Amino acid sequence: MKISRITAIFASVIASVTRSDAVFSSFNFQLIMDRLFLIGYMGSGKSTIGKQLAKDLQMQFVDTDTYIENRFLKSISQLFKEKGESRFREIEHNALLEIAGFDNTVVSTGGGLPCFFDNMQRMNDNGTTVYLKTPEKVLLERLWVNKYNRPLLYNKTKAEIATFISENLPIRESFYLQAHLVFDTGRFPENAPINKLAEEIRKELVVSG
Repeated sequence: MKISRITAIFASVIASVTRSDAVFSSFNFQLIMDRLFLIGYMGSGKSTIGKQLAKDLQMQFVDTDTYIENRFLKSISQLFKEKGESRFREIEHNALLEIAGFDNTVVSTGGGLPCFFDNMQRMNDNGTTVYLKTPEKVLLERLWVNKYNRPLLYNKTKAEIATFISENLPIRESFYLQAHLVFDTGRFPENAPINKLAEEIRKELVVSG
């Protein structure tokens, strides 16, 4: 396991969260790897939470979709349409191969990325993976208002999106659940502050490490 400087950062961040001796005694400070991969379904908040985590941990942030868009100078929707899903998944896999070599990085992945090739195993081998588990009803509302940016959803009605999620999520979750940490966002109010969610993830990472 490649060890990075962020062990000390984790300790200092947790120290800033609470000074309670009881809480400190429950934390199991472990060495953390160089990369933190956030995985989960479309609309689970990976990019938003990932940016906050990167800020808190003094790490760089990379979104795999943005990385690909910058490389090809096209949107993900355009790439899906022009090249088809199979070719897009190859592009996505190659992007992961590059990003997995970045040090001190929080990575937000596309919703389907963990489910193709050896991507999930590669992330587990090269960093710490966190699955942002999100209730279906929350995913539905988020995806409905943003469906035109989602290649798999843009031509569906709300009812069709609900059906798609209920059928597709269990398939993808078989990969997501291989993550080192499963963080259930459903435990928190839907409007919970992002910095609060990021704080809770940091705590659970330290405990589960």
